[in-house]
Amino acid sequence: MPKQWSTGWAPGVRACAAALVCAGACLPCPAQAAPDLGMTIRIESVHPDANSTVAFDVKPIGKVPYSSIAQDAFIDVSMHEGSYRAEIDQNSMQTQIASRRFVFTLYVNQSSLFSQGAYAYEIDEDATGVFNDTLQSINIHFGEDRPPVMGTVTVPLHSPYGAPNAFSTGTSGALAVEPLHTGSETSFTLTLTNNLQWLGATLGTPTASVTCDTCLRSPIGVHLSLNQLRPEGQVQVTVTTNPNMWKAMGASSRPAAETYDAVLNISIPFTAEGGSAATQTIAVPIKFSPPAPMMGLSVVIGTLLGAFLRAMLLFFSSRKWDWHEFVVGLVVAALSWLVALLIFSSGNTAVKVFGITFDPTQLMSAFVLCVLAGGGPALMKLLENSLPKMGGKDS
Repeated sequence: MPKQWSTGWAPGVRACAAALVCAGACLPCPAQAAPDLGMTIRIESVHPDANSTVAFDVKPIGKVPYSSIAQDAFIDVSMHEGSYRAEIDQNSMQTQIASRRFVFTLYVNQSSLFSQGAYAYEIDEDATGVFNDTLQSINIHFGEDRPPVMGTVTVPLHSPYGAPNAFSTGTSGALAVEPLHTGSETSFTLTLTNNLQWLGATLGTPTASVTCDTCLRSPIGVHLSLNQLRPEGQVQVTVTTNPNMWKAMGASSRPAAETYDAVLNISIPFTAEGGSAATQTIAVPIKFSPPAPMMGLSVVIGTLLGAFLRAMLLFFSSRKWDWHEFVVGLVVAALSWLVALLIFSSGNTAVKVFGITFDPTQLMSAFVLCVLAGGGPALMKLLENSLPKMGGKDS
């Protein structure tokens, strides 16, 4: 009987032995001891710019052995006094996919005990506003003493909404218009400067699209001079295009020529240091230049037609064909196109007839300009008298 009593009671004794109080009472045993979470940590909010704020959420993880810490990836926290040591694990820096928050791990302990282990804290950046990725100094308060122990460290700040302008093109406004030759493959190069201040970036594979749909043959080649961009460094973007001649000519065939025919959008994905990923699109205005033989043919036909109309209008009024007027029409049309080409190439003066802006480098514009110049005052007067009547009929 004593043997049976000791055998049945022993497991209960073992279960409650750790929970006996001084009075000898056996209270319910806790399932697990609470982890040692270390001290209270508070990090001051910072402002990347006037419209943005980054606060920091501190989540205690618990004490970890020194052997599990990657000592070679430490970022030292500059402590204002030496009783504590704090380090940030650079390898822990990442952007969480679900929350889009940038996080990293902070290790803290007394300086004399840090080599035995440290208390780990997950630091989550709670960012509001859109700003460029940047590095900024933050103040960390350790413990609840007054005044608390404080340290300072520089960390990356990332907006969950991405960077609004990671690259700058060196111009305050739109980029210059890039001329593309429709008769052959054309390449041009852009120089982009890293606008992420002190952060580097890893560049992904760029893509390109154009607003005039099929006026450029696929694929549009985009090549980066490097894929690891240093802080404030530069990257050369080389774009190679092969225009579809007839589609391109259709995009630029209007006599009322705009300053450009289409927009080529170059999209460059990038990941800044620390893991913040975004894509920036560079808009490049493009203008198609026709092949020289086609341009010459357009000028010749327009000149002949204009001179012919000049002589014909005179013939209708005098019933006499005048070759002199025909030759004058040829000379005036050719000279008008050359002068318009020089004026338009300067970029300072627009060529306008009847309120329409003409681009003498385009087929239709050059043709119409030569016809009007060759036709002379008689053709101009005829058109002035006809246009109101045509407008009246349409209404």
